[in-house]
Amino acid sequence: MKTKQTVLKIGGMHCAGCVNSIQNYVSKLDGVKKCEVNLASQKALLEFDPNVVDLSKIESAVRTSGYSVVYENLTMKVGGITDSSDADNLERKLQNMDGIKDASVNYGNSQAIIQYNSALISLSDIRQFLAKSGYQILSEDLSASAEEMEAKKLKKLFVIALVFTIPIILLGMYDFFTFIPISITSYSAYVLFLCASVVQFVAGNRFYVGAYRIAKLRSANMDTLVVVGTTAAYLFSVYNTFPVPLWHNLYYDAGATVITFIILGKYLENKTKGKVSSVIKKMLELSPKTARVKRNNDEIEVSIELIKPGDIMVVRPGEKIPVDSIVIDGHSAVDESMITGESIPVEKKIGDLVIGSTVNREGVLQIRAEKVGSDTLLSQIIRLVEDAMGKKPPMQKMVDKIAGYFAFIVIAISVGTFFGWYFFTTNGEHHFAASLIPAVAILVVACPCALGLATPTAVMVGIGKGAQNGVLFKSGEALEVLGKVNTIVFDKTGTLTAGNPHVTDVVSLDNSFDERKILELAAIAEKNSEHPLGKAILQRAQDDGIVISSASDFVAVPGKGIIAEYNGSRILAGSSKFFSDEGLEYDSEFLLQLQQEGKTGIMVGLGKKPVGIIGILDVPRKEASTVVNHLKKMKIQVIMLTGDNQKTANTVAKEIGIDRVIANVLPGQKADEIRKLQEKGNKVAMVGDGINDAAALTISDVGIAMSSGTDIAIDAGKIILVRNNLNDVLSAFEISKKTVEKIKQNLFYAFAYNVALIPVAGLGLLYPTVAGMAMAASSVSVTGSSLALKRWNPKRHSE
Repeated sequence: MKTKQTVLKIGGMHCAGCVNSIQNYVSKLDGVKKCEVNLASQKALLEFDPNVVDLSKIESAVRTSGYSVVYENLTMKVGGITDSSDADNLERKLQNMDGIKDASVNYGNSQAIIQYNSALISLSDIRQFLAKSGYQILSEDLSASAEEMEAKKLKKLFVIALVFTIPIILLGMYDFFTFIPISITSYSAYVLFLCASVVQFVAGNRFYVGAYRIAKLRSANMDTLVVVGTTAAYLFSVYNTFPVPLWHNLYYDAGATVITFIILGKYLENKTKGKVSSVIKKMLELSPKTARVKRNNDEIEVSIELIKPGDIMVVRPGEKIPVDSIVIDGHSAVDESMITGESIPVEKKIGDLVIGSTVNREGVLQIRAEKVGSDTLLSQIIRLVEDAMGKKPPMQKMVDKIAGYFAFIVIAISVGTFFGWYFFTTNGEHHFAASLIPAVAILVVACPCALGLATPTAVMVGIGKGAQNGVLFKSGEALEVLGKVNTIVFDKTGTLTAGNPHVTDVVSLDNSFDERKILELAAIAEKNSEHPLGKAILQRAQDDGIVISSASDFVAVPGKGIIAEYNGSRILAGSSKFFSDEGLEYDSEFLLQLQQEGKTGIMVGLGKKPVGIIGILDVPRKEASTVVNHLKKMKIQVIMLTGDNQKTANTVAKEIGIDRVIANVLPGQKADEIRKLQEKGNKVAMVGDGINDAAALTISDVGIAMSSGTDIAIDAGKIILVRNNLNDVLSAFEISKKTVEKIKQNLFYAFAYNVALIPVAGLGLLYPTVAGMAMAASSVSVTGSSLALKRWNPKRHSE
């Protein structure tokens, strides 16, 4: 029996008890032979049988014990990726390296995202592997444009190729240039040879490097096709140049023009790709460079990087807010369109949040810095968009695999074409050349570049379009899958409702307890609660001037309520079901009345006796009914999922227009309800706030998280709505469907191009020079097609 050893970095350990907890959980797994956890190094040494248990199960056991497995994330721009099959091969090679958990390599934006275990492999190891494999790390700072850097290199190569290709065309095709006085001698053939050699091995060196690299990975790509085709034409011409040139067998122009046009195509492709991915650059340019900070009663201008939390800044009309801050003095209207897409400025007063890089339009504001550097909302958005652009959707993964086989198929067709022409056509002594040219034309015209660009370029534009409209897709997969969703599930509190619950009723169930005393007991129990309903009770108690004491003990029962100890007595606050489970009997008449009015009834008890009911109302969002109506028109089933009671949930659902309600669901059971819907064959999207529905968001096909303020670091959601507005759910669907439609259109163009031109080339109707021009044009046209998506915008839905 062969065992495997590995090391995991563990997060969250702080004592010997943590070590024992992890060791106990992991050691119980079948197949685990040894688990030694070191508190000082925060690492676990493992020995296990991979045939019995895999690493993912061990990691799950670590998380179950309450700790995290720490992986480092690396995002970099990689140069030298020639097409999608090349990217796919590099991705598989990285994933097979010991210590790398996951890797995604995107040809569309030359980006690699690597998740690795730093206990097993270092950053330098990854860099060395890429260098040895023939790739270049262009930048680990994604503000630098890899497309622009690559375009500059290609421009230089194109100039070299063009300078030496012009004499090849003039001398090789002198019959077409009789108006130019050209003297053709045997030395002219040697000039052709020298010029063609420069084009082939200097300008075309990148193709040989790429072909060699992919050959080491036992695969083939665009470089392979170009190298095989142009080298065959070049060597055949060299053979017929020495010792005495045979002019009718010289095809230097075929190889040279192909290389020149492909380099030109690659140059134009990178320039166009740069425009496609320019959303990141534009976002970075939004941030102001300096800020006016108050120091010792003086205003001084400092670099944005030097601002610290707590700094007081002054922002005048027309200036940008430096960082995420709180208004401490002044009143103004702030243009937040660069974040939310809304053109109408938002009123800001003392205590309001202002977002970094938005524009102050009217009054002078004094603000206090809250989040700076990488913690600002803009920085978080840029980071999410960067990561999303580097992750492949399922459609792209499938296309990349097809492209990997495509090169071999094309080589086989080309070889078959050569022998078909060689044995079944007769053209005297020229039959070898007549057979070679169609074969070369097939190799050139069938390069799978357009195929590889069809998906990533559209995905990048789609993700950028989402970011411009307040919708953050965290991956291309989320962008693709959302368009296939047929069922959408909404959490109620804070999602369908405004998220600002307030106390409307306080009902006494015991004459010895008045409203004030009931509120005081509930507030004591809820003092440490983070639940929105608990905060509503605290706010009402504070508004009524009640002094809220602290409980000596506090236990929260998820989805049910709270038990607190105060002055030797037990205070209970929670749902009617919670009271029933605790054996407390009460008159349900008042509770039913509140529920029929759409209010949530919070029971309050002291000891074994219910003493009152607090009615809390959270009104539906003003846009909720419009959004639900539009979703129904799109033939999407809409469901409300809530922990609230059935009667309250039904009242709210009826007001919004939702027909199906799943109520009385505990937070831990929400994921089970999503799973039940999926088991019936539904593609399910879940919309929530990411607080008590994280598991449901994670297990759904697409989790849509509503963000609040400047916090968009919601791990559970695959899509994040920046401006906390339900209308953006509709925008997300529109962007998804439009992007997938564009991907399918691009793929059709790419496949149709190859299906149409390969037979034309095989019949000898396409000279390699024209094939090179067609191949370059196909890549640019597909990228340009994706670029056209930038001119489209999702509809604005009225509230």
